[in-house]
Amino acid sequence: MRVCLIDIQDEHLDLYVAERNGDDVRMMDTDSIPFKGSLEQALKGLSGRCGAHIYLSLPLSMLSLRELDFPFSDRKKIEETIRYEIDDLLLGSADEYIIDHLIMQGSGDRCRVLAVCIEKKRLGEMINTFSSAGIEPRVITSLDVRLIGDGGMESPLSITGLQGMDIKRRREVVVKELQRPSINLRKGEFQYTGNIEDIAKKLRLTTILLILILLAFSTGNLKSLLQIKDENSILSRKTYEIYRNAFPADKRVIDPVRQFRGKVNQMMKKREVFGSRSVIDTLKEISGIIGMPGVSREIRLREFRSGQEGILIKGTAGTFEDVEALRNRLSSHYEDVKVLDSSLSPDSRVDFTIMMKETET
Repeated sequence: MRVCLIDIQDEHLDLYVAERNGDDVRMMDTDSIPFKGSLEQALKGLSGRCGAHIYLSLPLSMLSLRELDFPFSDRKKIEETIRYEIDDLLLGSADEYIIDHLIMQGSGDRCRVLAVCIEKKRLGEMINTFSSAGIEPRVITSLDVRLIGDGGMESPLSITGLQGMDIKRRREVVVKELQRPSINLRKGEFQYTGNIEDIAKKLRLTTILLILILLAFSTGNLKSLLQIKDENSILSRKTYEIYRNAFPADKRVIDPVRQFRGKVNQMMKKREVFGSRSVIDTLKEISGIIGMPGVSREIRLREFRSGQEGILIKGTAGTFEDVEALRNRLSSHYEDVKVLDSSLSPDSRVDFTIMMKETET
């Protein structure tokens, strides 16, 4: 079977054409097509060369990467919980992103994960651009992410680009991706649905089932079946309406039952975080620490956040020493107290950000 991978880089597209038989992939041809500004122009001549089985590789510049630690290594659990873990680390809501992940390293039941995210709007525009040129990628991955996962990068989030690497090494990574993609961002509402063979199989199966139903049931039973189908449709519409009334902010409702379950799980997680102590009590305690012996009364808080990752406060102080004094005093009430940022503001005060965790009881 002929397969190809289109690798988007800074000012050119790299095309890799291969023959795949199971896990055996043999490279047949490569080409590089330059483009400046207009990706559509570069895609015009590719439609007839790619065939039907197309992989698309995105550069790191189009993706958002985040490192996360999980107390388990089960891929299914990670897939179910990663959206909630990463929500506070992205610009906007996690619901605005397509998210996949790559397990970087693990020890026992714990593992470190590289979350790979792309805005849904940006991904949709990219798919439309390729579709308008007659190219429909089945898998959207990233060779750069694969290179990070395969080894050797101490801090993946510090890498700004890997396009300049040896072409032989990059071809080896292409073969691995064609055998088994490291990630696939073509999921959710962007899942590939153009597989004609799969559609044909589903149509044949549907036809067979309909024939069996007609043979097995009498006219009366068929009437009951149609009645049940109508009731099912009514229930589906009611479920959709209930979900829309409960969560009017959700613009896209695909599977209301599953989405409702996800919302409940998310609220339960937040309840676990805040259930033991109210946010007001925590804020009151922190405010009370300001002005204690050794802590300046001139410290002003302007932002407070509490979540699974801990408690974050932002504010201003008169001096850097005042910030350090506050950190020391907070250390006697909370765990893992860290000054994430402190800098001099235009009005000669010190802006600071402190992160800490509740003391476990």
